Amino acid sequence: HLTQRVRSYWHTNTTPGAHRIRDAIDQVASLEWTVTDSVQEALLLEATLIRKHLPRYNVRLRDDRGYPYIRVTPGPYPRVERTRRIVRDGSRYFGPYTGFSAVSTAMEAARRLFQFRTCEISIAEEQRALERPCLLFHLKRCQGPCLGNVTVAEYGAEIKGLELFLGGRSRGAVTVLQSQMERASEREAFEDAARLRDAISALEQSFEAQRVAPAGRPDEDILGIARLGERAAIACFQVRDAALVGRDVHRLDGKGASDEELLTAFVSQYYARAGEIPPSIATAVEIRDFETAAFLAARREDRVELRVPLRGDRVRLLRLAERNAHEALIRSEAEDDADRERAEAALAALTTALNLPSPPARIECTDVSTIQGSFTVASLTVAEGGRLAPKEYRRFKIKGVQGQDDFAAHSEALTRRFARSASGGSEKAGEAEARAWALPDLLVIDGGRGQVAAAAAAMASAGLAIPLIGLAKEREEIWFPETATPLLLP
Repeated sequence: HLTQRVRSYWHTNTTPGAHRIRDAIDQVASLEWTVTDSVQEALLLEATLIRKHLPRYNVRLRDDRGYPYIRVTPGPYPRVERTRRIVRDGSRYFGPYTGFSAVSTAMEAARRLFQFRTCEISIAEEQRALERPCLLFHLKRCQGPCLGNVTVAEYGAEIKGLELFLGGRSRGAVTVLQSQMERASEREAFEDAARLRDAISALEQSFEAQRVAPAGRPDEDILGIARLGERAAIACFQVRDAALVGRDVHRLDGKGASDEELLTAFVSQYYARAGEIPPSIATAVEIRDFETAAFLAARREDRVELRVPLRGDRVRLLRLAERNAHEALIRSEAEDDADRERAEAALAALTTALNLPSPPARIECTDVSTIQGSFTVASLTVAEGGRLAPKEYRRFKIKGVQGQDDFAAHSEALTRRFARSASGGSEKAGEAEARAWALPDLLVIDGGRGQVAAAAAAMASAGLAIPLIGLAKEREEIWFPETATPLLLP
């Protein structure tokens, strides 16, 4: 497959987005490859490398910082938690969600219906781990397995219903809850039976509100794509048990790419880490890449149909997904414009206040932390265009300073930081790594006159002249290298 794909890059191609490939080919200096055991492994590696190196000519998800999931751990009394990391230890993962607010909403809905633990206490089978339970037990949000009075089977039934609910299987979750309600009634635990009855009622009402027409596949993801200028977004509608249980919108970087290229890249990257892959995925544009279909089938361990619906309810849902994607692009553009205007105004005010030659496009701030002179670490935070750039934050473990010496720690951290810029990041620096070590237009030091003097000395040793200030937070003072008195903030 690699041979066919690479050979096609040198063939004449008139399809939309083909010029993007030609532009990339013109800049190829060398070609490296990695041997993998399967198509699945190859596409997983490709998605990882795209996130790491941010290559200019690859389509990538703009919101991909490592999507959050809900994790159900293995063991006799599974724990339920939020996470961004997938660990192959037998845990079940539900997601990915578009943000932690979506995860919190799902967790809160689950808590109203099911009782489960979120603590990290080690609990052996039917053995008491705590003398007194936590508040969640008294709020009827946890069964309290830490008290040793809940059997593995009872707790497992609750977790089974939770997993069905998180997976969008509302009917299966109702069946589990009904069985638990009947058992609670038989042992005359009427308070528990009433709670389960209310949970069943809430689930049934939710399921009826989300039900879609029975035509089409009962389990399917529907991907609607939209464009606005050079921006693109894909809305993913998740249908489970013939009910619409999830709607997420994802923005993409893919200037010049065709709709098919965007959808192919999205499917490869999104489902590489999805907790569940449906048997069918519907799109408006046919995905003809054989490797993508093989990758999905390998991940699901069963066939996955990539189809283009032509009539019926699924076409209506597809158009609805496209409208959602388009509306998300409009909102995103408006928010970006508003953020840009605020950032430009703030940078203009900062330029005037600090008498800078021009608005600083890149601002770096350094701070030093220590625990009584040990484990000293310097942090580097970055803002670009008036916005924080977390992907370019860096930490430096201070190695050459003994004891608590804030001045020397700043000097070492900045010396190493400037050396990285001189070498282009690292020996094998990619585009993203090299950009992360670009020199700032303004350097801000956490500290007063002494820290600023240390930073100025490190800068002079590197042969650099960068605008520099120190911010002493206690009295809100701004220190400049060439002045003996600070500027007091209003």
